[in-house]
Amino acid sequence: MILLVVGVIAGHLLTVDAPIAQADVTPSYPLNINGWLWTSNVGFFKLDDTGFQVQIGADGDITGYGFSSNVGWLKFGPFDGDANFPAAQGEYGTNEYGAHIDISTGKLTGWIRACSATENSDCGTGVTRAGGWDGWISLSGIIPGGSSYGVTLSTSTGVISGKAWGGEVIGWLDFNQVICPSCIGIVVDPGPAPTCNLTATPATIDPADPHTVAITWNSTNATACYGSNFVTANATSGSIPSKNIVGTTNYGLSCVNATHPNPMACDSKTVTVNTPVAQSAHLYIGSTVASANAANLQVVRGKPFALKWENPDGYDCTNTAPSQWSQWSDANYAFFESGNSGTDLTTTATTPVGTYAFTLSCRDYSATLLPVQTVQLKVISSIEIEI
Repeated sequence: MILLVVGVIAGHLLTVDAPIAQADVTPSYPLNINGWLWTSNVGFFKLDDTGFQVQIGADGDITGYGFSSNVGWLKFGPFDGDANFPAAQGEYGTNEYGAHIDISTGKLTGWIRACSATENSDCGTGVTRAGGWDGWISLSGIIPGGSSYGVTLSTSTGVISGKAWGGEVIGWLDFNQVICPSCIGIVVDPGPAPTCNLTATPATIDPADPHTVAITWNSTNATACYGSNFVTANATSGSIPSKNIVGTTNYGLSCVNATHPNPMACDSKTVTVNTPVAQSAHLYIGSTVASANAANLQVVRGKPFALKWENPDGYDCTNTAPSQWSQWSDANYAFFESGNSGTDLTTTATTPVGTYAFTLSCRDYSATLLPVQTVQLKVISSIEIEI
């Protein structure tokens, strides 16, 4: 502990215990306020002693009594809806206008009262005694001329400092000799964080599927939301029925509110676009469609042959072929997209002897040209002998 020197009475030093600053802690209410208040008009008020203690409740209301040997009791609250609160000065707390503190800002608001200003010095009745002085002391406000005053708590040191105004009788009431030991390092609950839900459908897109995604989002305790890889226009809920997608994409959503002004990531979804096989389209040649599995074939002219292709991903494919086989032409490339897997062709007795090339050329869904597939047909005469 460290002793803080807070004043002198009759030649004696006044001290309060000041704990050394510590790491963030969760408070255990009520929190005691210790030390002395001072006003040059009436002297000291002690805030803690046998039989009385000023405290902060979990709701931020400050209750209890301080005591002065000169003017008696000083009440912080509760006041139970006393109808005699001043109306023209100060800022009000939640305890029926009694003393209150916002731990998150450290600011004290509301009123305390010198009970000697009430009938029979009884703050319980709240009836102001004859004579005109009402005993009210404002913890924050604006004085004539526009200057502001007030009392604040530092949660890093526990020290409560500043001045309250008590009118002509009390004058300025100085809090600079006051400490809240249990307030040091206090962790303040900033209130509920924003939460959100994000959907992105479909979760998986195959190469042959439409490359679009539908996005919807909603949130709670949020004042604005922001999208990653999509635009929310700050809306806390909404939808995008159709958004183009090129490849696998992660969509994220973050939101803010008054007590959480920095965007908080609260949901994300990934849409996976499956990568097509590098070469899924193939062209084969053989005696029949069923048996076609080669890149080269030799036939005697006048004999049949067949071409077979595979295009499982439904790419956009075209072909080239010698003019002798006009039925195998660009006009028939729809075969490749319709599921047709091959065609039977034939040579004729007048087909020139030679080697003929047939090709299949495809582009995938990113419009990338895949390796051209080529098969060759060698036509020989019936009397030709191959060595």
